[in-house]
Amino acid sequence: MEREDDLATEWEAQDDELTEWSVEIRDDAVFHHNEKTVTAEDVATTYNTIIEGEHPGAGTLGGIENAEVIDEYTVGFNLTRSNPDFPKYQSLAWASIVPKDIIENDFESLQTEEYGSGPYILDSFSNQDEIIMRQNPDFYLTDEEGNTLPYADELTLSHVPDSGTEVTRLQNRESDIIHRTDPSQFDRLESIDHVEPQRATAGNFIAFVMNNEHEPWNDNRVRRAMKLAVNREEFVQSVLQGYGRIGQDSVLAPMFPYHTDLPNRSQDLERARELLAEAGYEDGFHLTEDFDITFYTPSEPAEQRNSAVLFQEQFSQIGVEMDLEQVSYDYFNTEIWGESPTYAVHYGTYLNEDHLLSNLIWSDGDWWSENSWENEEKDQLIEEARRTTDEEERGEMYERVQELMYEEGPYVIPFHMENLGANAEQVDGWERHSMLEHDHLDRVEMQ
Repeated sequence: MEREDDLATEWEAQDDELTEWSVEIRDDAVFHHNEKTVTAEDVATTYNTIIEGEHPGAGTLGGIENAEVIDEYTVGFNLTRSNPDFPKYQSLAWASIVPKDIIENDFESLQTEEYGSGPYILDSFSNQDEIIMRQNPDFYLTDEEGNTLPYADELTLSHVPDSGTEVTRLQNRESDIIHRTDPSQFDRLESIDHVEPQRATAGNFIAFVMNNEHEPWNDNRVRRAMKLAVNREEFVQSVLQGYGRIGQDSVLAPMFPYHTDLPNRSQDLERARELLAEAGYEDGFHLTEDFDITFYTPSEPAEQRNSAVLFQEQFSQIGVEMDLEQVSYDYFNTEIWGESPTYAVHYGTYLNEDHLLSNLIWSDGDWWSENSWENEEKDQLIEEARRTTDEEERGEMYERVQELMYEEGPYVIPFHMENLGANAEQVDGWERHSMLEHDHLDRVEMQ
């Protein structure tokens, strides 16, 4: 989880508020479609297009207001807020640089063509199930010994929707790596002689969303009751097959440096019913019939679907009933996420505490409308934490934010997951990363 420079080589904050940054980029990177050098103009144009176009990735890049060209290989960034970890944010896929002339003159071609300077060149993408990439002979990075990257001549990325089939393919030597697998398949992977299973500590979590703009979630007594209704150990064993850790309704997993060990919230059905009665729901309620709120979940991945089913089952023990509707993942992303008051959501591992809190918990965050949890204290703490470089001060602020999430936050979070994957024994250099999209495929080779 440390930053590794790629196209960029030097980063420097230009002011004490950490809102202005200058970035030096290397001078030997070339776009493989025309062999022209990547310059600061390409970088600035890429970022400004994302920011000005309100692209979905804009909110994940650390609060950028705009980018400007300082000289041929130096870019200036002006931020809307303080951000001591700004360089780290640029490791996300949204920060992939494309040519200025394509953006300005042939923007629509980005839908069907790729214009990169990275380790691989797209060879074919004939359908939604398979991508073939070949080695870029002009790639600029080398390994620690000076050897040219990438190692592999060609990569084939296949989408296999069924995790059992995916394991069978690896077992039959029809594939070499499983990028991510379901917990239900991990024991099987461990039983295959020529396969090396991998487990990575991660910050992934699945949550039951309670949007505070909507009744009954606008009453914290109800939110607390829902949290007390959950048997967290059952979630870890049933949904994750033990490959994870119990969560305490905070979005920050134990892997984060500023994670706080919150009090263990055991299932307490009696106290949950008492809280519902105090809120005026002595006999419980039916979320769909009484409040016209349907509980949604995507039908895949399995952990998300299975969590939703278990949420529904455990909440019924305190008299809270709800209709559960399973929808396709595409429909969930476009029609449900951020729109419906209640659903099971899956968030992956994020760069650091601020990356997750500023997007999801801060009231000015890009995804805050999902939960609409208003609390002036937590907003002030999140803002102050990003202004200080004093680790002790920042830790105290984040500790209090986590306590507030525990006490009145908008999510039921019963666990934090591990990232599970596997590779054939002849594969060298692949490692299951805490963040799913951060595999170093340029460093993978076959022995």
